[in-house]
Amino acid sequence: MFSSLASSLKLPKFLQSSSSSASNSPDPQVIVLEKVEVKDVETTGEKRGRKLRQLVKAGRGNWAVCEGGNGVVQMLCSSYTLGATAERLTEVYERVVEEKGKEFGEEPGWKDSPGEITFDDWRDYLGRREYQQAYIDFFEDQLVEEGYDWRQVLEKFLFTGQEPLFNCLLGGLGHPLIHLAYAHEFASHTLAMEALTSASCFYSPLHKYLDDPAYSQGASALGDTSSTESLSVLLQRIRGDERFAGLDLQHDQRKIETLFEKREDALLEYWNAWDFSSNPKQQFEEAQRTVAVLLVSSTAHQQDMAQVLVMTHAMRALLPLISGKWQVSLLRQWCLLTLAVFVTQGRPDIDVGRVEKCELKDRGWKFVDDAVLNTELSFDTNFVKAIRALKVAGETWGDEGQFFLKAAVKFADEFKGWSGSV
Repeated sequence: MFSSLASSLKLPKFLQSSSSSASNSPDPQVIVLEKVEVKDVETTGEKRGRKLRQLVKAGRGNWAVCEGGNGVVQMLCSSYTLGATAERLTEVYERVVEEKGKEFGEEPGWKDSPGEITFDDWRDYLGRREYQQAYIDFFEDQLVEEGYDWRQVLEKFLFTGQEPLFNCLLGGLGHPLIHLAYAHEFASHTLAMEALTSASCFYSPLHKYLDDPAYSQGASALGDTSSTESLSVLLQRIRGDERFAGLDLQHDQRKIETLFEKREDALLEYWNAWDFSSNPKQQFEEAQRTVAVLLVSSTAHQQDMAQVLVMTHAMRALLPLISGKWQVSLLRQWCLLTLAVFVTQGRPDIDVGRVEKCELKDRGWKFVDDAVLNTELSFDTNFVKAIRALKVAGETWGDEGQFFLKAAVKFADEFKGWSGSV
């Protein structure tokens, strides 16, 4: 199955398509995974589910999606899946909202937009965060028009047009992608409309690398880097590439954009060298292992690396739901952003031994869950999301050698705070 797709994966011809839909596309899936369990909090009568539904809606009222709301909701959903009680969810929500209040001020994050958005002009305001109130109103209206069929609304706006919104889900360091995955995991129309709003407001120039096939010409056309199936090998090569020396971007508020302005050719060379046409499923597992190592193999835990790991969980949730060409788009978006984050974070060492040599000492997932649910770490948004990503990765791949468990134990045992910023 995979060998027949090799040529299209090395030069993704789907990027030349003018329009299509996820459900009607005949393209076979590149990575076949079981669907994740859906927790329908919109209709459940279970106490924890009702509480999560209430808090998600309360979060919408307190914080604009792009001004802290993404993180609050994603943390609640992660805590819920790890077993947080209704009371703990409330406690987490109140603490995080209090901390967000100190960060963003006492006024709620929602502010009136300069104008309204209609179906005829919704693309005209992409990338403009000042229109997030208008976008959420617009998508909520579309939800009503579609009879509250939120999946139909997603298909209508994510997968159509010459520059489909789906090809830029990783703007805002992946928050739209993560939110979209939670919408599907929790069958939540509230989260789905927030995901569309986030994708619209965080829309960035990075979409051109997926929309324009000229940027995807294969490794030999854009540089001398030979292709490889291993993300880890690719990152090791970047570590030794002097073209990335002398960059100091960790405190640059526009670090991703600045990197592309300064080193676009080199980044695209490595991006096009990632050949996942041989065994994409196995290579996706290797990619998850690699970013897990990047997160936990250093005591200077970096928030951006945590976000890259959480994105892999979002992909794991969405990949079973989309056809081959959109799977390729998702993987390539993530790869490009991962390469960029790796460089902006100083090209850290990839020391897999620090994970593999971790001594569990009878500590299992119960130890990890306890850190998430019963300690002060339960109030750290990115810590909770990263732990959940590691746990689901272990469940997905069978966790040979207890690799993901070791990563989670090491992370929970040594975590003392973050460096860098999301």
